[in-house]
Amino acid sequence: MTAAPERPAAVTPAGVVVTAPGVERERWLAARRTGVGGSDVAAVLGMDEHVSPLEVYLDKVGDLPGRPRSPELDEAAFWGLAHEPVIARVFAERTGLRVVDGPGMLAHVDRRWMLATVDRLVAEPSAFLPASLLEIKTRSAYQLDEWLLGVPDGPALQTHWYLAVTGYGHAHVAALLGGNRLIVHRVERDEGLIEHLVQIVGAFWQRVVDRAPPPVDGSAATADLLAHLYDVAPGSVTVADPREVLPLLERHRELKQRQERTADALREVDNRLKAIAGRAEVVTVRGDVAYTWKQNGPFSPKRFSAACPGLAAQYTRPADVLDTARLAAEHPARYRAFRALFSASSVGPTLGLIDIRSGPTSDGEPATGLSARRPPLAASLSVTCRSAARVARTPDGANFDVGVEPVSVATNRARRLLVPAAKESAR
Repeated sequence: MTAAPERPAAVTPAGVVVTAPGVERERWLAARRTGVGGSDVAAVLGMDEHVSPLEVYLDKVGDLPGRPRSPELDEAAFWGLAHEPVIARVFAERTGLRVVDGPGMLAHVDRRWMLATVDRLVAEPSAFLPASLLEIKTRSAYQLDEWLLGVPDGPALQTHWYLAVTGYGHAHVAALLGGNRLIVHRVERDEGLIEHLVQIVGAFWQRVVDRAPPPVDGSAATADLLAHLYDVAPGSVTVADPREVLPLLERHRELKQRQERTADALREVDNRLKAIAGRAEVVTVRGDVAYTWKQNGPFSPKRFSAACPGLAAQYTRPADVLDTARLAAEHPARYRAFRALFSASSVGPTLGLIDIRSGPTSDGEPATGLSARRPPLAASLSVTCRSAARVARTPDGANFDVGVEPVSVATNRARRLLVPAAKESAR
């Protein structure tokens, strides 16, 4: 009789080590492709403005080609990593808790596709074993107001996922804002939220296992990904299924018409409000300010030059501009690669000519009526996954958590909204 394989020992209540700290980057990346990590969750749910579910899928199946890395993002990542030890030390000093280094990449003991690379583990001063985890973030000072309200959606989802993998009952999130403001939130484990996250993300992982890519969505992240994946060959033709294409073209035309009608209606409302204001800057109703009409919008060089040509000439200076005509003539492939993300003209039997363009126009405005919307699930989860942590200020000006409400309104709303999505993913 063959003995059953031994269950690996857990280093947290529910987590086992997949890779130890400090392994080679290639080995670490390979391990990440064996499951879904905390930094993937927001993207899988359609709540990451930079990464789409399709990109996560292609990465997991090994079909995502290399993309140019942003120097700005690389610089931010560098400083985030460099600040981690300092933030962990200050967190320990201000809270009195003991902080230990993370054990590497963890997997859930029963669901090995659930992965987590926690920054630190946290223990009570007199305790031998850690009882929670610490997630560390470095963010711009411009995000201070958002962090004062609670843990923003992306880091909150990542933290809840880490609680799901590790089995801990709570976590701490320490964020350094602007390099000089540390805010700490405590996030309590929410079994209902975790259950739905596991179900939804599990359905995504099943797609990876089955090699069934998620549907293309309307996010800007997906548009950028498609532009990177498909370098259009001039003159090439794809024969498509009319049952798929024609409804999309009809939908596109409907949305364009709706956009034009909405723009006209909005312009009418603006004009009527302006007529009511007349020369006034502030309009009051029943003693309260109803709206203001301040002339502080963007300056229009074109209208100014037409109205005041002499004065415009005095304040006109030569500027270096890119010679796009010459670039297109001498380097057509390079020029084409940086044109609008997608451009195609299509004629349907009853649809007439439809020109679909995405990417900015010459004046910087979007050229398509198909707005980049997040999937419905993103709208459901937005803001609702935050912890109910309250932030207090110590006499020295530091911020720290003073506890969390056992059941927050936000968490309850998240649970109600996630249930239909979880049921749909299970079908």
